[in-house]
Amino acid sequence: MFETEEQARAAFAKYERDFKNFRIRNGDHLGEIALKKNHGVQTDSDEEGHFDLHEYAGVDLIPLVVLRGQL
Repeated sequence: MFETEEQARAAFAKYERDFKNFRIRNGDHLGEIALKKNHGVQTDSDEEGHFDLHEYAGVDLIPLVVLRGQL
């Protein structure tokens, strides 16, 4: 996960250059979720804006995804 859409798009472009079939394995659209504390524990973001989310048991984030467009 990334803090901003711009950071996610930049990372996707980098991964696509570095890893063959990245788009096939990971998809080609960008989604956004407004995370809340009751969704889980997240790590601090790194210099590229990436962070991990460790979801709590029973949390379903799928209905919260807002499509932001194609990558």
